[in-house]
Amino acid sequence: MRIVPKGAVEYVRGTSAAFQEVGGLDPLNVGATALSRARIMIGAEIGRYFVIDQKILDLSAYGKFVDNFHQDLGSIQVSLGTQSIVVPGIGESRYGMDAGASASLSLTSVARLYVNYDGKLRNELTSHQGTVGFEYKW
Repeated sequence: MRIVPKGAVEYVRGTSAAFQEVGGLDPLNVGATALSRARIMIGAEIGRYFVIDQKILDLSAYGKFVDNFHQDLGSIQVSLGTQSIVVPGIGESRYGMDAGASASLSLTSVARLYVNYDGKLRNELTSHQGTVGFEYKW
């Protein structure tokens, strides 16, 4: 059995330049914007592998607590003719959790089958993602 502590500090910054549509019935004018987010994540992965008939089955699961301690989501102004609105940025809740699981079966030294699940669980955001695959190394 293996237990792997996990921790991370993440900072993300994104920007978008202003733009103006040309042509059409109602071309838009959109202002520039910038956003940033910083968060800390702490958790652990637990896993175990089994040797079955000279094939390796690896099972694991993880959980991480997330603290989005800084979110500057900005806003963007959108104008259509003489009308204009300001659209606020969309963010996550301050606290949340990430969880996932994985199973991998090594068929040979160069081929394996795998399945993965990743979930993000927040107050204003819930995301589920799964992957099933076959890997062949040469």
